[in-house]
Order: sequence, then structure tokens, then C-alpha cells
Amino acid sequence: MLQNSLEFNQTTQAEIKLHFSENEEEIFLRWEDNGPGIPEKYREKVLELFFTLDNHHGKSEGIGLAIVSTLVQRLQGKLVLVDRKANRQGFCLEITLPKKEPPMCSI
Repeated sequence: MLQNSLEFNQTTQAEIKLHFSENEEEIFLRWEDNGPGIPEKYREKVLELFFTLDNHHGKSEGIGLAIVSTLVQRLQGKLVLVDRKANRQGFCLEITLPKKEPPMCSI
């Protein structure tokens, strides 16, 4: 995610913000950057293995977000791509993970 936020940023200064919080049952992570973002119509597709919107860089393999999504699912969490607050441009991902220990699984 860090590589994507830096590589695809087209501004003079990349901005990445992380916000962590928790309650008794869950841990929350919000990742935001000021890059071009992902159009809403592709937000589910970019979580699929080998799907990429990278038509001009030729560097993206389309595996990063798919790996993150798979790991979150295996930890019984939830991952969503959303708009940044206050109509700001950029990528925003929210992850919610349960605090309970997930069942053992093979990767």
C-alpha cells in the first residue's frame, strides 16, 4: 500500500495519513493518501488478484490490494474502499479487525 501511495501520486508532495482506533471488540485502521484515488466503479475490482488500473506505469502487478484483502478476510475482518472525507482527492481504505483470536488457517 505504501508503494502504491508513493508510486501513483501525481502531486509535488505525497501525503499519507494513518488513523488507528479501537474499542472493546474491534481494531480500526484508516489509510488515506492524496493520490488520484480509485473510481467507485473499480473499488471492488481492485481487490481481485491481478486486476490493475495502471495503464501508463507498467509497474503494477495487481496483487497488493488483493493480498491485503485476503489477509483481512482470513482474520475475519472487513476491508472497504471509501471516499476521503470533505470531498478530498485520494485513496482511502478502512480495515476493521476483531480483537478475538481468529481460528487457525493455512495461507
